[in-house]
Amino acid sequence: MPRLEHDLQGPSDHVLICVDLDIGPEPPRSGQRTIKPGSEAEKSFVLDILRDLAAIPVAALATKEGVEALADAIATAFSDAWLAHSTESKPTKCSKSWWTDECSETFGVYQLSRSLTDYNRFKKACKGAKRGFFNERIAEITTSRKHPWDLMEWVKQHKLPPCEAICNGDWPCHDMDNLWDAIHSTYNSASGRKYDASVLDELPDELVREWADFLEHELLSALKGCSNSSASGPDHVTWVHLKELLKDNHVLALFIVLANACLRVGHWPHIFKESLSVIVLKPNKPSYAVPKAFRPIILLITFGKLIEKMIANRMQFDAVKHDIFHPNQLGSICQRSTEDAGLILTHLFFPSINHEMFMAVLRKQGFSPILVEFFASYLVGRSTIYCWNTFQSDSRSVDVGVGQGSALSPVISGVFIAPVMKLFYIKVAPLNTMLLSFVDDGTILAQSKQLDDNNVGLPVLDGSPLAIYKHDDRPPNQDPLGSNA
Repeated sequence: MPRLEHDLQGPSDHVLICVDLDIGPEPPRSGQRTIKPGSEAEKSFVLDILRDLAAIPVAALATKEGVEALADAIATAFSDAWLAHSTESKPTKCSKSWWTDECSETFGVYQLSRSLTDYNRFKKACKGAKRGFFNERIAEITTSRKHPWDLMEWVKQHKLPPCEAICNGDWPCHDMDNLWDAIHSTYNSASGRKYDASVLDELPDELVREWADFLEHELLSALKGCSNSSASGPDHVTWVHLKELLKDNHVLALFIVLANACLRVGHWPHIFKESLSVIVLKPNKPSYAVPKAFRPIILLITFGKLIEKMIANRMQFDAVKHDIFHPNQLGSICQRSTEDAGLILTHLFFPSINHEMFMAVLRKQGFSPILVEFFASYLVGRSTIYCWNTFQSDSRSVDVGVGQGSALSPVISGVFIAPVMKLFYIKVAPLNTMLLSFVDDGTILAQSKQLDDNNVGLPVLDGSPLAIYKHDDRPPNQDPLGSNA
């Protein structure tokens, strides 16, 4: 409680008000730990990881405990190196992204001497640092990423209206706990829903296909397409770091052993199931007062994402080869791309996939029992921490869907939607209609000689392509914008 200290008043006509604050043995930390790209600290960070991974033997794994132990050992190597070489920074509105160690050194010398010569050295160091930083940034945007419009102001993140609160139903979220509850309930709305796999009975059972172990070229091929500018996950390891680490043959063999063991044992390590869900704006929304105007981007452990990419590539190849996907199913599938947008939207599809229904679909489509058993472990026991600007929620259980940001999410959605496409053509075969799918968007095309005939026929089709979901008591949000005559 505040108290008056008359003894400390002295000649002043004001009495001092004193307050005791218990801050513990160490002052609270408000900064974040970082390693500057291209610095000596980053090189030492990679070298320390290589040293620790070299001490882990490459041996075949036959138990879930062995898979967990190997994943934890690799994650520990990453964590120890990060804590050893990262430094705590407290960015403020005065912080400069171009600031270098040379700037700090010359500024320190000038503070002590206050001489014009040292001041000029400081200004010269700042000028060189700014020139080098922005030249590198411009070269990356225009040459590496080939997105010169990223330099424009209009492509930057849209700022929220300062007076608009996020609402959970009819109630505004005035504190962070309410906001986390609103976000979590929105992105897990399908949790606990019933499902009925009997809707798949009309489709034939595909022949069960074998699963082969991963090879080194599959891992390197999956790694090659990863963007160097992607954000890192909770392990702070980027694709740049991983590409450098996997140049070592021992590390490459270690990752191959872990990837194959995850499939053969049928177990996805617990550390890969932890994620950060960064909440970002959906563009061009008239209002941002509801959670559906935002979408979660999932940040996962990087070397876990690499294994997911290998599985996704294998599943896509297998599904295309054996005609699991419908010919009109486009987008996020190898050799099946399109620029067309859909007219019917299944909102929040990735985080709303029912896990049990997905397992039934996998068995129906003839995927290997090894893969089915793997997904039985992959889809359960997942948790995430929601991030809103600099705020973070507590860890929350996620028992439905797959995160938008996982390499498996578009493949899983494609496999999940494939029966919808095939059932549609079975049920509406007499009608002159067509269904096109682009990832989780669909377009119904009705053709006839007169527009009136189409307008009469479209209500008959209302809900038909997505009848598989109606057993889930969760009809999609359909918004037919018109028809073609």
